[in-house]
Amino acid sequence: MKTLILVPTQKELALLESTLARFGQHDSVSIEICGVGPAVSAMTSHNLISDHRPQRVILVGLAGAFPQSKLQLGAVVCGFKDRFADLGYESESQFFTLEEMGLCAYEKGDKRIGTQFFCEVMPGLKSVEMITVSSMSASHARAAKMWHSFAAATESMEGASVAMVCAEFELPFLQIRTVSNFVGPRDPATWQIAKAMSNLDSYLCEYLSS
Repeated sequence: MKTLILVPTQKELALLESTLARFGQHDSVSIEICGVGPAVSAMTSHNLISDHRPQRVILVGLAGAFPQSKLQLGAVVCGFKDRFADLGYESESQFFTLEEMGLCAYEKGDKRIGTQFFCEVMPGLKSVEMITVSSMSASHARAAKMWHSFAAATESMEGASVAMVCAEFELPFLQIRTVSNFVGPRDPATWQIAKAMSNLDSYLCEYLSS
């Protein structure tokens, strides 16, 4: 099965040392950078899928975990669902999605694309709900509001975008994230990027070898 692996940044890609060494030149695996944020990752993944014609897409990378999720730093998880969490409107206490407004993001004929997407799950990983945002939640207030609205385990900036493109191409989509930090006020001194990416690298390399 031809697999396209997408990674948001060059820094994350460089830390997938074992995966790159084993599969960087593999005939059935292509590893590419999709960029950061919903707009760029959607555009780039569309172009890469058109170029590579994969049979499935796997998005991998770092994510922040909501403290209420009980996930630990360095945990590797897969998403069974992802959604755009800031596409809609926001009240004083809650966020309302397009679906709750009676809208969809894209409509053509019988095809309707909304704000949430179901993903395939990975063997041996905890499956969680994820959200995609255009700007990270960097305050206790916003983190609490996002948890209240969605109760998702992790927050990142690309998942729903790539899932949306895969839905358009009717391709299986899988997402693996590793927890580098907790959602809330930014404190880089507490982040565990190297540990998180090492754990992700080990899992991904083992999964692709199976």
